[in-house]
Amino acid sequence: MVKIPHGISKSKKARTTFFSSEASKRLHVILKKLDDDDKVFGTNKNLHYSEAIKETNLNHTLKKTGLDMRYDDTNWHKINTHSFRAWFITKVSRIDPYMTKKLSGEKGYLI
Repeated sequence: MVKIPHGISKSKKARTTFFSSEASKRLHVILKKLDDDDKVFGTNKNLHYSEAIKETNLNHTLKKTGLDMRYDDTNWHKINTHSFRAWFITKVSRIDPYMTKKLSGEKGYLI
């Protein structure tokens, strides 16, 4: 579980999010090397620069894995951070639509 303070979230509201057990194992390796106040993913105070680094890292990984497919008309990547979120929402909503809303940072009905 990760608690995100309101000051750094997109909507300026505090959030809680979860990592899979597979991601958690890899994340623990990174966390052991950091101090309590160190940033884990975004290491630049300039948010736009941090966002660009995140996209660059994703694009590099996609290229290394052979998944750097692009649309013919725009040349944009088919896989991006937004498509990961959309994929998650689609898959989990088939199991529990209210939980999906909550985990994706949206307001769920009667939650």
